Amino acid sequence: MKKKIILGVLFILFIISVFQPRPQINYENKELPVQINKDQETQDTNNGLYWDHMPISYYITNEEECGSYETSQIKDAFNKIQSDTSNIISFKKIKEPADINVTCSFIKDCYIEHREAEYLGDVIIVNKYTSVCNHTAGLAQITNLEGNKIINAQINLIGLYGFAETTPKKGAVSGFAKTSCGHINTELHEILHVFDYDHVNDINSIMSPSGDQYLDNNCLNTRKEIDIWILQDLIKRYK
Repeated sequence: MKKKIILGVLFILFIISVFQPRPQINYENKELPVQINKDQETQDTNNGLYWDHMPISYYITNEEECGSYETSQIKDAFNKIQSDTSNIISFKKIKEPADINVTCSFIKDCYIEHREAEYLGDVIIVNKYTSVCNHTAGLAQITNLEGNKIINAQINLIGLYGFAETTPKKGAVSGFAKTSCGHINTELHEILHVFDYDHVNDINSIMSPSGDQYLDNNCLNTRKEIDIWILQDLIKRYK
């Protein structure tokens, strides 16, 4: 009789253990060493194209026309990617056609100065303000492939005509600095394109398709860092 009771109890416990609801684990709220946006984590960020060697060489094809400011910005962008990946991605600047060829060009009639007269009795007040046309700040293209291996790429960086590089005068600001607040957002964005990273639907991402064109009085919180998920992917792919 005791044996039947014990067997009955064990059977009931077994049934309870099988059908009892299990606790749900919320992985989105689980604290991870690095937080990754779910949309970024799951999207196809590249097409499987890759560089097969390091360092990757780059050449500024018209360095004199680029000017000292933008030449320095280009170097800083390459150096930042190298530094942020702990030298797993590395670059070498050379003075002849290279793996990545970088060119500077300029857009005319894009920076516009406005004057508006306001009459206050017998006094005329002239208000001045400036605006910039909507334009592309950079273009990048992988120009030569062997299978999935990237052989060559081209980057074109576009500044405003009428500033230091095209109308030299003492103290003139760079046509690249005028709409970038001195940041290297555009340069980083275009270099990452030639590593096969596409645009992402996140305005805070370095790979956002929206152009970062700011005027001098609108620079607060406009600097962007390379997304953590991009750095992790670069390290994983090239380590």
